[in-house]
Amino acid sequence: MRDETTADTFGMSGGGGIAEGYVMAGDAAALANAFGLVEDPDGNAIIHEVELAEPFTEGRAPVAAVAVDLMGSLATRERSAGRRVIDELLHV
Repeated sequence: MRDETTADTFGMSGGGGIAEGYVMAGDAAALANAFGLVEDPDGNAIIHEVELAEPFTEGRAPVAAVAVDLMGSLATRERSAGRRVIDELLHV
């Protein structure tokens, strides 16, 4: 949510202390090695592996992907924001 446009879309702001991003399938291990990351369920970095490059051609995650990720959050605020945006996208 550090991107102003994304934050506005979801009615949220950054600063949660968690970094989250997307890489192509098979690239997560190389990224983890490059940055010295280790698997930790309580960690503050989340890497999603995706198999379709087309939605990410502009170097950013599609709004729908962010919304789906938020819908899986344990936090009510994030989950609600994701659900709201998905509903808006489906009813445009």
